[in-house]
Amino acid sequence: MIDKKTMNEDSVEEYDGIAEDIFGPIYPIIVGQITDKCNITTGICLDIGCCGGHLGVAMAQATNLQVILMDRLENALKIADARIIQKGLQKRMYTLLGDVHQIPLPSNSIRLVISRGSVPFWQDRPRAFQEIYRVLAPGGAAYIGGGFGSIEQKERIAQLMKEKDPSWGKDKKYAAKERRKGLEEEMHKAGIGIYEAINNESGNWMCFRKPIIN
Repeated sequence: MIDKKTMNEDSVEEYDGIAEDIFGPIYPIIVGQITDKCNITTGICLDIGCCGGHLGVAMAQATNLQVILMDRLENALKIADARIIQKGLQKRMYTLLGDVHQIPLPSNSIRLVISRGSVPFWQDRPRAFQEIYRVLAPGGAAYIGGGFGSIEQKERIAQLMKEKDPSWGKDKKYAAKERRKGLEEEMHKAGIGIYEAINNESGNWMCFRKPIIN
């Protein structure tokens, strides 16, 4: 199985296959949760650490957002480009090679930033959160974290993943608790004091907005 700390160009295809075959049903559910919370369905959306683009594609299909799929791995973007074409979304989606620590986009240009599962890859999380905040447009929102959409989906995925790797899921509850604590500390280090931590049995997310200054 792929270790998040060691995923590289060579392991992207395996990771994308798991995302497609096992995790596939969760993305529309998570998109619904994001749109309900953030209430942003038009403008530009940035999906950070997109890998094969599953979350961003689901967002484009459910809204009128223009979606940028960003990843630091070129092989991930090749898969994402193919998925965009397969879904017929070329007019509203494109890929971007970039790193969350130095996002290659102008300040105040993105209405919605999303990311599922990429945080464990970030080397400097306060810097990453600062960059996300920088590119957000006033009134824009970010929804960052990880989860399965629902308890039912979490249980289904756990069963399938344990069939692939019996050690999958061990100590995840403790790890999730520690990860939540760490993320909140890193948000404060980034200077983002106003946010909502969304924590439940199916996932853990951070949601924050850039205020509109009159």
